[in-house]
Amino acid sequence: VPGFRGRAYVVLEGLVLTDFGNRLPNMTGRCTQATAATYEDAIESMLVESGLDADYFDVTALTGSAPGYIVQGPIATSQRLQPYMISGETLAREIDGVLTFYPRTDAPTVTIDADDLGAHPEGGSSDYPASVSDSDDLDVPSAVEVTFLDGNKDYQSGTVIERALGVASSTTGHMRLPLAMTSAQARDIAQHSL
Repeated sequence: VPGFRGRAYVVLEGLVLTDFGNRLPNMTGRCTQATAATYEDAIESMLVESGLDADYFDVTALTGSAPGYIVQGPIATSQRLQPYMISGETLAREIDGVLTFYPRTDAPTVTIDADDLGAHPEGGSSDYPASVSDSDDLDVPSAVEVTFLDGNKDYQSGTVIERALGVASSTTGHMRLPLAMTSAQARDIAQHSL
């Protein structure tokens, strides 16, 4: 709890106080994480908590240590996953009925024949094929601001801004990630988002 750092509350049921002079004893405790959490562990935990059976998802391709994460209140599973999907550069798709998570670098490349673009009756052709084009520079943000929990500043809110060179836009994209990380990690996320 940010206002009470270094303090934890524990409920003890059935503690016999006669061993302590019929008074509450002073106790010291230590909370540590047994191992570093990985993206695989963290995302699997969120999916299981949401009620998804382990047979319906696959996170085995994910690697790397996952940053600490603050989840405030009940939120949809897709919203809970989003900060880890962004920070871990993770994508997901359904393959044979299984929700499969994988690194963005492993994303498949797909070539679509021009005749397959646009909706039309089978065997016919489309009068209005879909077009794909780059967006205008004005639509692309010239900067990305990432707000995060700075592990080097006692987990207070930190902000980094990365700017794109040669973009005519004056807009700034904003990301609020409830993740504990360093400024360098947040800067990497901002750079990948430009």
